[in-house]
Amino acid sequence: MRFTLTTSLLLSTIPLSLTSAVCIGKKLPGGSFDASVEIGGITSAQVLAVAPETSSCSSGGGECSNADVVTKALNDAFATYGLKTLGQKAGMIAYMAFESGGFKWNTNQYPGRPGQGTKCMLMFAHLYNFAISFPELQDSVAQNSPGGKLAEVNYSNADSMFSDSAKNAIRALVLGDAYTFKGALWYLTSYPSATCDKNQLNNGYQGFVATMGAPCYSVTMDAERKARWCSAIKAIMPAGMAAPSDCA
Repeated sequence: MRFTLTTSLLLSTIPLSLTSAVCIGKKLPGGSFDASVEIGGITSAQVLAVAPETSSCSSGGGECSNADVVTKALNDAFATYGLKTLGQKAGMIAYMAFESGGFKWNTNQYPGRPGQGTKCMLMFAHLYNFAISFPELQDSVAQNSPGGKLAEVNYSNADSMFSDSAKNAIRALVLGDAYTFKGALWYLTSYPSATCDKNQLNNGYQGFVATMGAPCYSVTMDAERKARWCSAIKAIMPAGMAAPSDCA
């Protein structure tokens, strides 16, 4: 198309946000459901819609996080691990909300497994590797490791290498807000032993189901997990976007 003064005048009447999106090929929010649309930071109101449990911390044995804390920590985690889309953010919110009982718990309650924790309830072998991914924690992890040195830990050797008290001591290092909300995202994006693809979460509910299954998180899907996902999607999807048919 030949660019003329008339063309320029016509383009000047189109909102800048729209012309910018067209020029760079960025998807616009609204319309039919699309989990691959990029969204901004989440809000406390959205967290409450997904996890009403965060309205207060009257229960949770000191491990509970209220909506304001959850919101800040999740937005920080999303930025750290590069999760930007509706499907990615909703998937991780739903996963953590389910595993932690609405962001109530940081440690495994049933059956009370030593060393298992964070808001996504990482098993100890994974939690150990998550902890050493933070340089500032490595010395403390080493102090609780055999021989006072960092070790290669996996499912097959974790129980024989660590006492329950050592597992719990290492777990305690990652239960603060700066770490505990990052476990699920680290596993999704950075754990070399896991076979996960964060972009799979952009494929709507079926993408969430696939990510929760093997070979990524390998957890069992049920009605409550689906309900958390639907709540998360509806809470954080852009205004004007239709809800997915899976959540009708």
